[in-house]
Amino acid sequence: MPEVKTDKHILDWLIELSFCDQGFSGPVPLSYQELDAWARLTNVLLTWEEARYIKMLSQEYCSQYIKSGQRDAPPPYTTVDFDQQALADKVLASFRSHSRYRGK
Repeated sequence: MPEVKTDKHILDWLIELSFCDQGFSGPVPLSYQELDAWARLTNVLLTWEEARYIKMLSQEYCSQYIKSGQRDAPPPYTTVDFDQQALADKVLASFRSHSRYRGK
């Protein structure tokens, strides 16, 4: 899985909120009412930006959950294949060229 770079507390809150609610036909995104109730119960001062971000992540989670339910669904992430030796050669060439420029 790729590393997610964001404010960790938001992901912690999303996990605590269980990512989504359960609807009649499957998962549904968290509502603002649910976020408000959770914030009041846990005494978390949730900003409107954080609430909007959590709601967006919940919507994305539900969307991917539905897509992933298909038998031939691709994974929600991709791995980047690259030639490690070619990359190492380019980096080494760059260092050599820099060393020559500096006169060493």
